[in-house]
Amino acid sequence: MSVPKPPLTVQELVARGAPGGMDEGQIVALTRYWAQLLALKTPEANDAVVGMVGNIAQRSLANIVAPGTFACKKGCAHCCNFHVGLFAPEAFRIARQLRRTPQVRDALADVAARVVGVAPMQRSLLRIPCALLHRNACSIHPFRPHSCRAFMSMDVLACIAAVDGRPSEIRSDKTYDLTEGRIGVAFLAAMGAAGLFMRSYEINASLTMLLDDPGLEARWYAGEDVFESLEDGLTRTDGAIAETLGDLIWHARR
Repeated sequence: MSVPKPPLTVQELVARGAPGGMDEGQIVALTRYWAQLLALKTPEANDAVVGMVGNIAQRSLANIVAPGTFACKKGCAHCCNFHVGLFAPEAFRIARQLRRTPQVRDALADVAARVVGVAPMQRSLLRIPCALLHRNACSIHPFRPHSCRAFMSMDVLACIAAVDGRPSEIRSDKTYDLTEGRIGVAFLAAMGAAGLFMRSYEINASLTMLLDDPGLEARWYAGEDVFESLEDGLTRTDGAIAETLGDLIWHARR
């Protein structure tokens, strides 16, 4: 099954990013198109959506933030000790890449076992880096989850303090944060509009499960929350965001 061509608004966002933050029309267009693809419930459509999430984020970063603004760079991996939650469509795409290097499965399972039951906000205190970190660099950097892309810091000392559990305020760029937040909300609403679970899951355990059983993807799309025990509770669909999500889901289903 071929993937439907994106509307012009989405094509422009993928090509150029959103240097000024997305307006309402752009967010609705993204949500509607992503929902249309996710409703197909195919690996090709799934990966197309996740790829666009990453492309828009990357191009937005290049257009919004001046070089040298962020302290983040290859070899700086303090944040890789933090909890990472990802959406199921992201896990499916990453698992497809990891099946080319099956030896990583045991490393993922080891970290998953060591962090089970640990509250997300306490995760960094264990000093257990993500299993996908290799020589202080992300081994899946082009395919990393949106939660990793959205986390950026202007001060490495603040990151170190946060990993240590000391009081810390990790500063970012407000325009970049706004854009990344809107990308994430559109992605979440698209899942809801497609009738899928709007939840995030711990990365190491969910990828281990997928590497052990690739059939979980089809079961998840069929309405079985196969990752229910791994939900990290960090994806909120109530409170202040509920109205925004509801509006986007309504528009996407029109």
